[in-house]
Amino acid sequence: MLINSLQVTALGTALAFGLLVGIGYLAAQTLNIAINPNFPHPFRSTVLNAPYFLACSLITSAVITLFA
Repeated sequence: MLINSLQVTALGTALAFGLLVGIGYLAAQTLNIAINPNFPHPFRSTVLNAPYFLACSLITSAVITLFA
């Protein structure tokens, strides 16, 4: 919905959007979830899991832009 609203049509812009969402929202959310008593090392958990969410955000943004 955001990609269509922002009129993202180029692959480079889609990757920039995916990077922004991946770092600004998904990585921050991963850290926020990890900061609780059930995670003994929240920063290690974030460093381990955040790249996965970042890669998924980049791939999803690219696919939606190219095939929409």
